[in-house]
Amino acid sequence: MLTKFCAGVVLCASLAACSNGDVAVPHVPGASQTPVATATPTPIVTATPTATPAPAGVSLSPPALTFLATGASSAQTVTASVPNYSGAFTAATTTCGSIASIAPAPGSTFTVTPLGVGSCSFTITDAVAHVATLSISVTSTTVGGS
Repeated sequence: MLTKFCAGVVLCASLAACSNGDVAVPHVPGASQTPVATATPTPIVTATPTATPAPAGVSLSPPALTFLATGASSAQTVTASVPNYSGAFTAATTTCGSIASIAPAPGSTFTVTPLGVGSCSFTITDAVAHVATLSISVTSTTVGGS
C-alpha cells in the first residue's frame, strides 16, 4: 500500500513539473484525496516612466551682441523672456568690466554699452533661477590707417 502511495506521489510530482501545474491528480486506492491549491499567476504591472519637461530657461533676443565700435552711440538692447513669467530679470558678469556695461531698461530689456575691445559674457537670471548667457564681442575698426 505504501509503495502505491509513493508511486502516486512521484507520478503527480512528475506530471506537475511537466505541465505548469495544471494536472488532475489520479486516484490512488487507499490514499487521501486532499485537494491541493495551485497558484494562479498574477500579472505584474510596471509603470511606464514619462519624461518630465525641463524647466524653461531664459530666452534672449538677440542671443549675442557684436559691436564694431565703442561708446554710448554704439549701445544695443537685449530682451529677456521666460514663458509664463512676468517678473524681473537681473544681469551679472565677472568678465566684462572693461569691455561692456549693462543696465536695465523698461520691462525685461537691458541696454549694453561697449567700452573696450574684447569678448565677455553677462548672465541674465530671473527670480526663479532660470539663466541665460549673453555673449558680447567688441571690435574696433580703424578707417584711413589712423
